[in-house]
Amino acid sequence: MAAEEAALDAAAASIVPMKQVRVDLVDLTYSPSVRDAAGKRATKVVVHGVTTAFVPYTVTALMGPSGSGKTSLLTVVGPLTLVTKT
Repeated sequence: MAAEEAALDAAAASIVPMKQVRVDLVDLTYSPSVRDAAGKRATKVVVHGVTTAFVPYTVTALMGPSGSGKTSLLTVVGPLTLVTKT
């Protein structure tokens, strides 16, 4: 039991506190390259003109109908994709 407590204490001591980060999005647009029905590459705007803020210690609800870009927005903010400035 003492060994388990010592291991937990050592693990807790190695935890680095997370920084509070505010994420501001201003006029965000996301246009990935996709293939159309004919197999040709095309650019499709899936998120356009989004302005919002994600503030520390708050809960943000992302709501909208199917196909409105909720997952695409989270993919860009995540960051699960490479973001470039244009």
